Amino acid sequence: MKGESRFAFGLLMFLAGLAAGALAGVLFAPRSGRETQKDLRGLANETGKRFGRITEKTRESLAGAADQGKQWANDAQEHLKSIGQAASKVVDEGREFTR
Repeated sequence: MKGESRFAFGLLMFLAGLAAGALAGVLFAPRSGRETQKDLRGLANETGKRFGRITEKTRESLAGAADQGKQWANDAQEHLKSIGQAASKVVDEGREFTR
């Protein structure tokens, strides 16, 4: 029983502290609820706009990086083709030489 009463007392004290904190918040709030809601909406809208700008800049950067990667891949493919053609030519010349 002693443990149960300690738990009940602790729970009661927690709820009393919660109520006191809520009451203090309402009494000492610098603005009314409507003003606070308006400020929070404005803050949320500005945060959304900033996030949108960051997202767009990131998208543009990634698109540029993808384009550059494609160009590098195409250049590498052309380079490898020329190496393959040169190697094929060397092999053909070696066959002619050994005949």
